[in-house]
Amino acid sequence: MNSNVTQNKMALTKQLQTNPDFIDIMNQAISLFSENTDKSTEELWNLVSEKSFDELKKSTHKKNKRAKTAYSMFSSDKTVRDNIKNESSEELTLGQMSKLVSEKWKSLSEEEKKVYEKMANDKNESNPIVQNKQKKTKKKTSYNLYLADKDVREKHKNSSKEKLSMMEINKLMIAEWKTMSDKDKQKYVNLADKLNSEVNEEVNEEVNEEVNEEIKEEIKEEIKEEIKEEVKEEVKEEVKVKEEDKKVKKKKVVKK
Repeated sequence: MNSNVTQNKMALTKQLQTNPDFIDIMNQAISLFSENTDKSTEELWNLVSEKSFDELKKSTHKKNKRAKTAYSMFSSDKTVRDNIKNESSEELTLGQMSKLVSEKWKSLSEEEKKVYEKMANDKNESNPIVQNKQKKTKKKTSYNLYLADKDVREKHKNSSKEKLSMMEINKLMIAEWKTMSDKDKQKYVNLADKLNSEVNEEVNEEVNEEVNEEIKEEIKEEIKEEIKEEVKEEVKEEVKVKEEDKKVKKKKVVKK
C-alpha cells in the first residue's frame, strides 16, 4: 500500500478518535455508500481508516466513559507525584508509588480534599458522555415509576369527558398514589429494585473493566522496566567478557 495512503488513514483515524461524534457521521455515510455500491461497510471502512467502526467506538468509549473522582484528580497531580519522588531516597516502582499516593490522600484534611472534588466536578461537567451516564444511572424510585406508567396515565386521562391538562392528570395520579395500599404499590417497588440492580451490575462491570485496564498498564510498565534492567545487565556482562578477552590476548602477546 502507498505510504501516503497509509499516513492519511492514520491521520484520519486520530481525528476520528478525538471527535467521537464524527465516527457516527462517517458510519452513516459509509452505510449509505454501501447500499448504493457492491462494497460492504467493512471494505469501505478499510479504505478510510486503519480501524473498524467497532474498534473506533470502543477506543473512544474507554477514554470518556469514566467519571473523574477527587482521588483520581489527586493521584494524577504531577506536583504530588514529584514531591513523593523527591521525599524517597530510592527509585520507586509503580506499585510503591501507588501505595504512597494512597497514604498521602488519607492524610489530607477534608478542606484539602475539597480542592480535588471541585476539580473532578469541573472536569465531569465538561464531559457530555459522563453527564449522560450519570443521568442514566440515577436511582429509580417506585413513585417515579408509577408516575411514568402510561396505562395509569391513560386511565386518568379518559376518566373525564373534558380534555385534561398534564398538570390535572398529575394531580389525579398523585392523589391516587397517596391512597394506594402497600400491596398495590409493591408492583412499582419491585420494578424499581430490578432496574436499580441492573444499573448497579452494569456500573460494577465497567468499574471492573477499568480497574483491569489500569492493572494491565501497570504490569506492562513494570515489565518494560524489568526488561530494561535485564538488557543493561546483559550489556554490562558482554562488555566485561570483552574486556577480559582483551586482557587475555594482551598477556599472550607479552609472553611471545
